[in-house]
Amino acid sequence: MTEGARQSRGDLVSVVVPTYNRAGMLGDAIRSVAAQTYAHWELVVVDDGSTDGTGDLVARLADELGDGRIRYFRQEHAGAPASRNRGFEETRGRYLHFLDSDDILDPDMLGARTVALVDAGAEVSFGPCVYETLRDGKPCRTSVPGESVPLPEGVSMLQAVLRGRFVNPSRSVYTRDLLERVGPWDEQLTRAQDTDYSFRIAALQPGIIFSAGAPAIFRGHGPGQITARTGPDVERSLRRVFEKLEADLHARGLFEGHRAEIACAYAFYGMHVLEQCPELSAEFTRRSRELGPPVAPFLGGLTGLIWRTLGFGAALAARKMKRMLWP
Repeated sequence: MTEGARQSRGDLVSVVVPTYNRAGMLGDAIRSVAAQTYAHWELVVVDDGSTDGTGDLVARLADELGDGRIRYFRQEHAGAPASRNRGFEETRGRYLHFLDSDDILDPDMLGARTVALVDAGAEVSFGPCVYETLRDGKPCRTSVPGESVPLPEGVSMLQAVLRGRFVNPSRSVYTRDLLERVGPWDEQLTRAQDTDYSFRIAALQPGIIFSAGAPAIFRGHGPGQITARTGPDVERSLRRVFEKLEADLHARGLFEGHRAEIACAYAFYGMHVLEQCPELSAEFTRRSRELGPPVAPFLGGLTGLIWRTLGFGAALAARKMKRMLWP
């Protein structure tokens, strides 16, 4: 079936953009959606109580672009999860994508992900992601090591996310039916919201397909952020995420069959919060060892190489050495 046939059939893709005081970057996100080669989309912008003229910006852009597919909703400041939940409630599409207001989409991203999803009869379509930073005042994009390739043969989404693959909402398109089964974003989380949502999706064992090309483009944060970034917030949020993960997998009868992957997830996240939250890092490392030897993560770079060849202990020691030498 051609893409045009799909669009005429009514395969609407809803893009949800939560935002808070990011008027300086939101315009690029909106324009990147308006520039999609896949024409059957709607954009739902949820303003989480901004004070920087975000509403005026959205109205001006919608008028400038002459596009009635851009819809704007404002609420009292409640955080990113609440904004995404409000956005989901306002959407009408059969497929959904969550876009952060400081990120942008490649022009073919929605089309590539949606076509792959429909062709495969899958529930999740994900693809490459790149990071965009400014170098000498010019945008410079770098791909994420190991994230521009499909999952290894026979690896489920659950195994992949527990082993560190970045199969998160910002680079994926989902079926509405799947997200209705997942339920709302956890509004008690101030950090690790994508991690929690990805774990919960993966626990449903959905059909997943990789869509090559057309990356999601992650950019540096502007001054306004919905998500808090302090150490205590990280600790509270990650503890809650992993408590929920264990309970969910036990309830679904998936815990024992994934012990090595769960151990990997504890070790992986413990290592990545070593500098910011040393106590949580030690706690997660202990839990990983209680569960048994962790399987190696799908992790690129030197850390991944050390872990795969010498084990987690060597990788953690190398991380600690790096911290001492370059605090």
